[in-house]
Amino acid sequence: MKGIKLEVTVKYNVGVTMTVSDEVFESLQHMEARWPDGFDTLHIDRECDAAMDFLADNISERDACEWEYEINDLEEINDDEQD
Repeated sequence: MKGIKLEVTVKYNVGVTMTVSDEVFESLQHMEARWPDGFDTLHIDRECDAAMDFLADNISERDACEWEYEINDLEEINDDEQD
């Protein structure tokens, strides 16, 4: 057995069909136009609030249809370094 320290980026894709309010739709459109390659939650603007609330309430990993894993950092550690 080996002790490890691991940092992984996980990306998953979800597809949904549902009815949303005009506010949510416009907020999602804004987010898509402003950040077509993706966004992080630290740099979004107020026009994304409705979209962020919608996404947080309606999209989760259990809805995923495919996953992508990227190993960012992997180190072997000694037993005394484990949490």
